[in-house]
Amino acid sequence: MAAMTATTAIVATASGQPEAYQSWAFFGVFVVCGLGTIFQTLRIWRFGSGYPLSVSSGSVFIPVCIAALSEGGPAMLSSLVVVSSLVQLGFVSRLWLLRRLVTPMVAGTVLMLLSAVTLSIVTGRLSDVPAGTPQGTAPVLAGTTLAVLLIARLYASPGWRRWTPVVAILSGCLLAALLGLLDFRPVGRAAWVGVPESWWQGFDLSFRAEFWALLPAFVVVYLANSINSVSETVAIQNLAWRKPRATDFRVVQGGQNLVVLTNLLAALMGTLPNRIGGGNSARAILTGVVTRRMGVYAGFILIAVAFLPKAIALIALIPRPILTAYLVFVMALLFVQGMRMVVEDGLDARKSAVVGVSLWMGVSFQNRLIFPDLLSGTLDVLLGNGVTVGSVCVILLSSLIDAS
Repeated sequence: MAAMTATTAIVATASGQPEAYQSWAFFGVFVVCGLGTIFQTLRIWRFGSGYPLSVSSGSVFIPVCIAALSEGGPAMLSSLVVVSSLVQLGFVSRLWLLRRLVTPMVAGTVLMLLSAVTLSIVTGRLSDVPAGTPQGTAPVLAGTTLAVLLIARLYASPGWRRWTPVVAILSGCLLAALLGLLDFRPVGRAAWVGVPESWWQGFDLSFRAEFWALLPAFVVVYLANSINSVSETVAIQNLAWRKPRATDFRVVQGGQNLVVLTNLLAALMGTLPNRIGGGNSARAILTGVVTRRMGVYAGFILIAVAFLPKAIALIALIPRPILTAYLVFVMALLFVQGMRMVVEDGLDARKSAVVGVSLWMGVSFQNRLIFPDLLSGTLDVLLGNGVTVGSVCVILLSSLIDAS
């Protein structure tokens, strides 16, 4: 829940959305992910895996969601999520095609691009504190959070390590409270039970240049997440069986079908897309528990929190430097994970050139470092998103390698 909270808060604030949208985004994310986790566990007809796989809004969606909300608000985000989900459904029905297009090299490069682009967007939020806050407060809060994350990652046992996000964020909030930076009056004014004001604005059907510029990035992120989700589902199957069996790809497909369904529901609510959360198999290995009951309980807890305005108001109190420091840490790990995928896929001379050029193109266009004076209007919109440019580049170049 900590990662989901940080992702939602940072997307809402970094894209310049009002506080009312942030409350609605929290509500929508918790409801959709709660329902997704429950039905992912139960499996009804061709939807769901039948295993306790958590559905969550991951940090990999941050850069594309910020861009969509900044360019066209929740309406454009909803349209992009719907179209990307339908493309994802087409590839999921042909898993062999998905694996052929989104190879480990492609997926790893996209993860590194997401990390680099996200960091360039959110690091400016490290100093985002209310006016009148004493100078140096933001570095202290961010530094404390990052220090706790590093200490836990380096020295904590595997069992305690999974609580690292909660401990780090709570440590930062405790320090913020001691410094008098937390205003609990919004929590006191919030109702105990209720639903926030709806912020759904329909779908943006104008299909402007901004839509087409962002669509490739959304599609590639969706497909890369599908590969990771397939791996998680296969792993959880193997852990659940007492004796080794052949992978049941109907279960894998059911899990992906439900992700598409929950993303369509997220679009209808105007909130963030979701995926099968990473770390499900690792959590099962640590706890030794692969039972449906745990998945159902987790889903109901998320839904319950969504209908508690005081809980959402309390989450919204978390200072931005704390959330940003946590996100920087997550993005750093995401970059290393992408690098590991690329290396394990076999990094020869040709693949090195593809990965290096794609990363350079993505980061350079994102930061307007390549012929900025020549890019304007529609061309600037189309080439202004680093994830889109880098992702298209790595797919095209890797396809040339396969064809040769």
